[in-house]
Amino acid sequence: MSSATEISGALQQRRRRRFRNRLRNAGIVAAVLVLLAGLVYLVGFSPVLVVRETVVEGNRLLSVDEVTEAAQVPTGEPLIRVSETDIADRVVAGLPEVAQVTVSRDLPGTVRIALVEREPVMVVGTEASRVFVAADGATFAYREVEGLDLPVADVPEGDARLLSEVASVAGALTPELQERAEQITATDRDDITLELDGGPDIFFGSADEPALKAEVATALLGQDAQVIDVSSPGNPVTR
Repeated sequence: MSSATEISGALQQRRRRRFRNRLRNAGIVAAVLVLLAGLVYLVGFSPVLVVRETVVEGNRLLSVDEVTEAAQVPTGEPLIRVSETDIADRVVAGLPEVAQVTVSRDLPGTVRIALVEREPVMVVGTEASRVFVAADGATFAYREVEGLDLPVADVPEGDARLLSEVASVAGALTPELQERAEQITATDRDDITLELDGGPDIFFGSADEPALKAEVATALLGQDAQVIDVSSPGNPVTR
């Protein structure tokens, strides 16, 4: 009997231990669920981690107001629920000056917009309707920018292909040519000429090999010439 009683008592203790373990495990699970629910509420629904500030970086041509207006960042929205992709898409679609954009979220409430703007290489149009032109031919609104002095392009209106080719030449100029460039003209795709402050004129001809032509022209700047013809960069001519 004594042995049977001991066995029965041992079984009861084991059952009690299992019951206590289940209660403890259930308590731990419940605590974790409560904690997770609290975190979900804190991050996704509470007013603690909402968008309060938009920071714009990398802008030179564009103002902060222009970028934030295009971005339409939802101030007051929980930060975690703000779509970085949607903001980036709106910025690129609304601002042709932007080549690339990266949007990130910084706790507790900041949306950061980092821009890579297109680099204008020349200006085209009359004073009332002038626009910037990038090296790839993309155009966007002209504005006064401190320290940015670009050549004016004289290209037949409406010829987008020629404008793009002239822009590729302007984008390939060496620093020496950029510093003195005043105007770049073209009547057709084989008649591209760069006019320098104080001369000479640089005749590029076509937009083929623009970087090589620019380097050859730069090397010949010391020559006593009115025109440097680099249309054939392997056989340049001065006159």
